Amino acid sequence: MNKIFLLTALALQLNTIFSQDITVSVKKGKVIINDKEFSNSYPKKIVKTDKISASTDAILLIRKSSSAELIKCPCTGLSFAQISKKLRSSKAKVTTYTNVVFNKPLQSEVKAQKGGVSRGIRGEIDTFSINIVDSAWIMNDLYRVEWHSDFESTPVGNIGLYNQEADTPIEESSKKYIDLKTLKAGWYHIDFKIRQKGLTESWNTEASYIFYVPTLEEKEQVLMELKGISEELKQFEDEEFSRIILDSYKKEHHLVGLSE
Repeated sequence: MNKIFLLTALALQLNTIFSQDITVSVKKGKVIINDKEFSNSYPKKIVKTDKISASTDAILLIRKSSSAELIKCPCTGLSFAQISKKLRSSKAKVTTYTNVVFNKPLQSEVKAQKGGVSRGIRGEIDTFSINIVDSAWIMNDLYRVEWHSDFESTPVGNIGLYNQEADTPIEESSKKYIDLKTLKAGWYHIDFKIRQKGLTESWNTEASYIFYVPTLEEKEQVLMELKGISEELKQFEDEEFSRIILDSYKKEHHLVGLSE
């Protein structure tokens, strides 16, 4: 619980610090402020002499206290006066849920973990990927953990599902996947080993992933926060921005198995 929800205290502190200042937060792309480049980062205070330019696909969130304005670029030589004018005419407000997300750097968008290791004399690339991350929160009662590879791959022995403190698996699978179903709340891990065959050689890949099955109350709290964030994002009327923020939240909290 603390992993997710104690961030509110940090958000309140940051909100107090920046309450009377105009700040810019980069939510996509890169921004140049007075010849210095910034990407996804904590909000940066701007002053009257600053000039802002941003890449073609950049998305910036401009804030002063609870007022906010979304700016989609390209932007060249955007001045403090122009930003102030946008804020004065904006109806958007940063409130309870979105305050936490807007004051933190964005994580990369949610993706499967991937390998990119050169193999063999010809520099073959291991394209192994799996749809779980370490310390994941499994949000569905049924979730299939499976891997993919562009190379021919077969399990070596069984995939094992274990309670975190146990040495004996509670379930095994001889396939390229294992189903996590109706597990009690708590910590678990899966261990597996696969044989991959490239053009010039073969190799083994071994991995172990720890994950958490939250209680019903914890799931409900997460879903409530996601719903709150989603509802507040609607005021910006931008689907791409909403997706970036929601994906960032899921990524930061290692949420896996949520329905889209």
